[in-house]
Amino acid sequence: MPLHDWSKVEAGIFHDFHTVWIAEIRNALNGGLLPADFYALAEVADVMPATKMHESVPRNPQEIHVLLVDVFAPGRYDPRGLHYQIRNVLAPYAPGTEFTSPRSTLASYQVALKSVEMFVEHVQANANLPDMPIFLDSASYVNIPLEGTYLKAWQGMPAFWRNVITGETQ
Repeated sequence: MPLHDWSKVEAGIFHDFHTVWIAEIRNALNGGLLPADFYALAEVADVMPATKMHESVPRNPQEIHVLLVDVFAPGRYDPRGLHYQIRNVLAPYAPGTEFTSPRSTLASYQVALKSVEMFVEHVQANANLPDMPIFLDSASYVNIPLEGTYLKAWQGMPAFWRNVITGETQ
């Protein structure tokens, strides 16, 4: 199932889908992807303006690993995208590529004591989602099945909104 253009619906409709997708990711992780001594809880992180994002990221982010799934292309309030903002907080002096991608961004951050590794994929609307790593510690990770969990969440969307998003008529 390809990634849809969520800019066609109101924020509340996407929020509903997003909440279910997060639960599906949690179910996949707790259903056998994670080692026995790990578990996943569902949490929805609200996105905030970049000026507030800088204040919310810990000053010394040791061993904090994050998977960013930003399904919206950069816009008026984040012209370079969320990954650019997060990257500059986690590794402000690291050499990097200046970019403005017209696509959605998937980014996995592996933060160790003195280094940050970033694994980034840009995805066009209507493209399939790749699996992405979420790091458990500095040496191990599991791949998140984004496509499969997205499909499960999509199946629960009301037909009316699926039709609006896909442009199909009933």
